[in-house]
Amino acid sequence: MVQRAVTASCTVKDTVQTPYKESGYAWSYQEYGRSAGCAGSVTVVALLSSYAPPSWHYRDRDEQTTAPNQTTYWATNAKCKNTSTQKWHSENAIGSSTTSLSPDKNLACAI
Repeated sequence: MVQRAVTASCTVKDTVQTPYKESGYAWSYQEYGRSAGCAGSVTVVALLSSYAPPSWHYRDRDEQTTAPNQTTYWATNAKCKNTSTQKWHSENAIGSSTTSLSPDKNLACAI
């Protein structure tokens, strides 16, 4: 979890869970919250990605708008096979900037 002061009156709570496997899916839970002192709304994108050389690939994407004094929660998931191990991570982003990133996790969950 990342909690940071953006201004003296605005704090942000930004959380991504390390992905895990359940019932043939890779899953992650994410949240993004802003205090009442934050100005305007922001659009936050929650991403779940897996690594297939030579790069990371988005497997699920969810976009939500979060207003001041609001916390938004997501669950991202992707169907996978039990055939081999693949590296996964989840992240929250605003625009092209990652705001929080989970550790990479090897799951027996390949695409």
